[in-house]
Amino acid sequence: MRYKFVITLLIITYFQAALADCFFVRLKGYQITQRYDFLYWGEFSPLIALEAGYFYNLSPHGMRTTSQSKGTVKNLPGELYYIPQHLINKDNQFPLRMIVFDRDKDTSDDIVLPLSERFISLDSSLFTNNSYNIDVFIRRFSKVTIASNDQMYQFEIIKNSKNCRIDSVEGRENDHRYRDENRLKRLQLHIQFYEEPFLNGGHEYLSYQSPEIKYKSHSKALSKATIVAAMNSNELISLGSKLKMLNKSEGFSVVWNEYKKLIDRLLKQRLTVKYLDEKIWKKINIPTLTFHPKWEEMRGRTGTHLPKKWQIDLTRHSLNSH
Repeated sequence: MRYKFVITLLIITYFQAALADCFFVRLKGYQITQRYDFLYWGEFSPLIALEAGYFYNLSPHGMRTTSQSKGTVKNLPGELYYIPQHLINKDNQFPLRMIVFDRDKDTSDDIVLPLSERFISLDSSLFTNNSYNIDVFIRRFSKVTIASNDQMYQFEIIKNSKNCRIDSVEGRENDHRYRDENRLKRLQLHIQFYEEPFLNGGHEYLSYQSPEIKYKSHSKALSKATIVAAMNSNELISLGSKLKMLNKSEGFSVVWNEYKKLIDRLLKQRLTVKYLDEKIWKKINIPTLTFHPKWEEMRGRTGTHLPKKWQIDLTRHSLNSH
């Protein structure tokens, strides 16, 4: 009886150890036999779903696209992401859900290829030196049977020996920490390309605008500029608030410094506002952010303020410094 108990205990211990690993995924290469877009601009963004409502860019770190949308690409150093434990089922598999965003440089008719899903095994027998490669074949449009519609993506699955099991305190802490690091990478890419449309949930979303504003009425022109600058400010502060929630994540200080540099860069930019004065079109330049000191100097008030606890100095952007 004692031996049975020991054997049972060993089996349970082995089973728990097998589930204790933390798993990661990245894109390592792909082969596409047919271009998505007739014009073939080569702006290609593969995205993976890891959290509800969010997709993460699989392109190499600091890149919003792979810069190529046809042919064979090998040894691609795609961004590494943690696979959250809640995605792993009882059969030790996780659903690899991805979409492909084919961008157009000069037009807005970008193509979003349909969501695909493949279950990927995390069985320990597949790993050599804690990693293994898997090829995922996809036929995007099921009614199209020609081989040229096929695509192949190669992923690398990596594991470490840390505990990510969510039924233990240590495992929950590691799972939470790695998921936050995923989110930090996503926000860092948003910062790096902040003035360009950002992919969010498979759609492009523009957080920052600097259009030329033209009205016959001076008050209407200024009112429109205020709305645009207020929107820019709210979006920028919202991004900073999301970042601050990740202040315990590894690499946060680097990303936070990038965020502060982004603020500094945007504070130097201006909206061009044109209005009619005695039948003559006049032009003024107004900051694109309402928390710029010049707003208070011009109008006696500022819009949305940066949180004081962020300790971001705006004095060097006063009216006298321009």
